[in-house]
Amino acid sequence: MKRTVPPNETACSEPQHYTNIASLMEFGSRAVPDILRDGSYRYGVAQKLLNPALQYYWCLGHIPAPPHCPVDRIVVQKTALRGRVNWTKIQNETQYPRSD
Repeated sequence: MKRTVPPNETACSEPQHYTNIASLMEFGSRAVPDILRDGSYRYGVAQKLLNPALQYYWCLGHIPAPPHCPVDRIVVQKTALRGRVNWTKIQNETQYPRSD
């Protein structure tokens, strides 16, 4: 059965979303450094894990609309960011493309 989001529940802010991505990256880096390239879980990989998960929760009615649409190389190739962004190489928030 689909649960609807309570009307007073607010969406995650964009700054909080960036903090959540960074926290996921830090957790992954601490948890399994030996199996990661350069011992670091990259920011771009963390966002690719978090954004689709949030999209699925939103589609199921469990959360308000997430702050970012999940994007991958196929989507980027259709935008002005074509050739400028490789998600798996993004290492921090400053390299993450912003909508503002």
